[in-house]
Amino acid sequence: MAVKVAVADYGCGNIKSVVNALNVVGAEVHIAKDASELALGDKIILPGVGAFREAMEHLHTRDFIGSLKDEVFDKGKDILGICLGMQLLCRGSDEGGDIPGLAWVDADVKHFNSLGLQGLKVPHMGWNELMIQRSHTLVGGIDQCSDVYFVHSHAVQCDHLDDVLTYTDYGVKFVSSFAKDNIFGMQFHPEKSHKVGLHILKNFVEA
Repeated sequence: MAVKVAVADYGCGNIKSVVNALNVVGAEVHIAKDASELALGDKIILPGVGAFREAMEHLHTRDFIGSLKDEVFDKGKDILGICLGMQLLCRGSDEGGDIPGLAWVDADVKHFNSLGLQGLKVPHMGWNELMIQRSHTLVGGIDQCSDVYFVHSHAVQCDHLDDVLTYTDYGVKFVSSFAKDNIFGMQFHPEKSHKVGLHILKNFVEA
């Protein structure tokens, strides 16, 4: 039986490419336009494109936060945040001002310029390497320094090394993926990262 994945459609970003990629790796996808529909998935994906503040406001106004907590903490379902979705799992962002994130991972999101980036364009856009820090199901079968696709101006900095799954270097080193219990985040776009990205999504679906 195919694993059911609920993709949170809370009004921030085009989720079509994520849904298509999940179909390719054999998941049964349900687009959760209402927070209660998150319960239909065995696992959850929190995508996102755009601004941190707007995304958090959408999660609040559409009542997604309570449902996400119920599914992830009470029922123990795996959740994967992609790009902005990863950042929403952190405590907050330079971009969000006084709007806090979900704070499910001890991490903050900083603009590249505030991290000391010099001489490189922002946003960080295009292919870059994953520096795998530890063995984990999510990166099982992935070669060190595999290329994945990024589009972002803000980067995650984790408090705890144990949460870091991969780093990537773009003038400064940033956390390109993390894993804490059943909470996962990827700054890159697995749905746009060809075979490597599909393999990682498949690992998430089948873990």
